[in-house]
Amino acid sequence: MKEKIMERLNQVYASSGNSLKICIDCSFIDKMSSKEMSRLAQQIGRCYATNKSLEHPVHFSLCNLDANSNFYKELCRVNDGFERYILEKTNQSLIEKFSDKKENICYLSPDADQYLEDIDTEKIYVIGGLVDETVNKKVTLSKCNDLKIKTYALPIEKYLSRKIGDQEENRKYNYNKILAINQVFNVLAHVFEHKDWVKALDTNVPKRKGFISHKSS
Repeated sequence: MKEKIMERLNQVYASSGNSLKICIDCSFIDKMSSKEMSRLAQQIGRCYATNKSLEHPVHFSLCNLDANSNFYKELCRVNDGFERYILEKTNQSLIEKFSDKKENICYLSPDADQYLEDIDTEKIYVIGGLVDETVNKKVTLSKCNDLKIKTYALPIEKYLSRKIGDQEENRKYNYNKILAINQVFNVLAHVFEHKDWVKALDTNVPKRKGFISHKSS
């Protein structure tokens, strides 16, 4: 079983033309606390675990990753065997890595005005490697505006409904559309494999945020 998983993953990097491409941008490390960096490292580990389970693995890469940084050490600390993970790691910036494919970059940001609708193998879907417990607004959007990169938001409110707070349980929802890195990864991978936004979002958007599928509303 393990050999078959490794074979599937290696095949993606040998010929990635028909694979979904997801890159995590690790350029925000200086904006995070040690605790936030540790959480990001854990989330990247969960992305890799998902990728190993997929019938059609993602071409998964990390950019702006300095192998001598404290963050790299944290990735190795919280993810056993990280240095042997079958994924692409580079210290190149996003623009350097995809200099000839800049027009194909789709940067996911909860603050973007346009919804992501279609997923295809020509595009590179970028997730900002940022765990921000203070919820600073528009960090990734500002970066993309400066670099003139297209941004898209997951279509959460197109396919899910807002649930009304439960007065009996004294529960109120904040309808926050910021997801963990691995949750965004899982949504993209699910939509690519199953072409089902509703199930992908309903499964991966935490219920505490207050979103439910239209069928349940």
